[in-house]
Amino acid sequence: MAKSLQECDRCPGIHLPEPRPTCTPILWYPMRSARERIRVQAYTCECLHTFYELCHAGGQGFLRRTRRTHRTPYMDESLRMPQPRALLMWTALLTGDVL
Repeated sequence: MAKSLQECDRCPGIHLPEPRPTCTPILWYPMRSARERIRVQAYTCECLHTFYELCHAGGQGFLRRTRRTHRTPYMDESLRMPQPRALLMWTALLTGDVL
């Protein structure tokens, strides 16, 4: 398994570490309208079945999770929040403090 924040031999993306025993679960909600204009600011590697993106839309930030099962992607989002708070949540995801 690839280590956190390091490149694996197969791909150049960021891989999440194992969640810490004390990690806080993120509450995930169905994705909002697909017509909404979303800017992806950062993302984890897509080589795994589940990957994450730090997104901005409408002046707010949030995390988006994509899970691929049986060739069908399922996307959900965290709550919308001020962008600095979303960046803190992203950092916590990259360090295994939330999942």
